[in-house]
Amino acid sequence: MTHWFVYPDLTLPDGTQEERTAWFNSQADAFDVKTLMKQFDQTGAEWLIFTLAQSNGYFNSANPFLDRVYPGHTPRRDLGMEIAREVKKRGKRFILYLPGQFNGTDKYADGLEEAFCWNKGGDNSENKAFEDCMVALFEGYSRKYGRLCDGWWIDGCYHELHREKWDWERWCRALRAGNPDSAVALSDGSFRIGILKPLYDGCDYFGGETHDIERGMIRIDATIGAKEDYGEGKKFYLSEDGYVRVRGERPRYFVPATQYICGQQLQALMCLDQPWSEMPVEWNSYSPEELAMLARNMKRARGALTVNIPNAGNGSLQQSTVDKVAEMGRLIR
Repeated sequence: MTHWFVYPDLTLPDGTQEERTAWFNSQADAFDVKTLMKQFDQTGAEWLIFTLAQSNGYFNSANPFLDRVYPGHTPRRDLGMEIAREVKKRGKRFILYLPGQFNGTDKYADGLEEAFCWNKGGDNSENKAFEDCMVALFEGYSRKYGRLCDGWWIDGCYHELHREKWDWERWCRALRAGNPDSAVALSDGSFRIGILKPLYDGCDYFGGETHDIERGMIRIDATIGAKEDYGEGKKFYLSEDGYVRVRGERPRYFVPATQYICGQQLQALMCLDQPWSEMPVEWNSYSPEELAMLARNMKRARGALTVNIPNAGNGSLQQSTVDKVAEMGRLIR
């Protein structure tokens, strides 16, 4: 997996929408698909998860719903489709990432919340208009990609937002509209915040967000905090052997043992060399040997391991992390 999002030119914070769209297109045009795919090949991975958007307000692929209600926020170069075709040429699987809500969007994502009928700062658990928008977004992409898309990973489906009232069956039906065989995961934080049960029974695989690993196991005690929370004498600190600890608490772990977790395919999606928090980067920097310990356990359980590799900004991946993942693969063969 890699996260790649375009933000408006921060040197022109008061630029017009036309200027922001032009900047977005310039970044999409400069995306180096050739190098990305070369590095993907180097990792030996069997699938790629690629982000279409998050809270930035700009989507990496055209969509009929977006182009109607939020014009100027999809690129003239269809990056998602271009990468999908390259992945499928290799006989590998392509999975698309999308957000499941727009809570706390970027300050430059003007009009995003309004376009999706999101009640900013309010209760959205019974916001049918928002769900209608999400279903239109999902179905538009699903029909467009068809069998080029093998699966979906939907982020941010947090309990405090949906309160178990959103129509997950409808969401999944929209995501499978173009390919009924596509696998769907709805992520509510899962391992990262100690959740060990899938959000919805109708999904195919576990979201499996993983922030920390240790000796072949997945940490399930939350280590997410503000920048000032990390360091010696702080809430989060490193043990003598280099593992993250939460002051006053014992670490908790998930040990991969079986292929399924509550009936869904076991999967862990971990960050590497780029924490999903304000944690120091070096605390999230694991060796190939450490990665291989977890990979062996996942392989033994017939689970799936996805590693998020930092993007250099122009589409290419951070080569040092690519090398780690490639070496991990060699160690477990």
